[in-house]
Amino acid sequence: MMVAQAYQATVAILLAADSESKAISSWHKWGAKVPLIALAIVSVLAIWILTPGILRRWRNSRRRLFAVLCRMHGIGWGDRRLIVRAARTLNLSHPNQLFVAPEKFDGLLKDHRWHTDHDRLRELADRLFSTKPRSASP
Repeated sequence: MMVAQAYQATVAILLAADSESKAISSWHKWGAKVPLIALAIVSVLAIWILTPGILRRWRNSRRRLFAVLCRMHGIGWGDRRLIVRAARTLNLSHPNQLFVAPEKFDGLLKDHRWHTDHDRLRELADRLFSTKPRSASP
């Protein structure tokens, strides 16, 4: 009988020790990950807080307006660079001003320094300020 009681006591001690070690080891596994989880949560919150300001600045920026105007008029990258170059030549504060000032194109077309780009400038001016509807490209 003593052997049976000793056996039961040993089993009880081993089971208790096993459950304690499992609790300790599971906390140890999570304990190393807690700082990483906290850093991830803080990062997500920071991005969530800062993003509206970044998006608002992009939505209201002159660069975005230029990109939208070029897209709406079907102006490719080469012609965009031409518009930027023309705006610099005319000392404009931003290339967007060329979209509302047809007389600026007239000045460029008369300038002898732009003779190599004369046809492209004429085509751009026609595309931007033509009163007739453009046909869809095939």
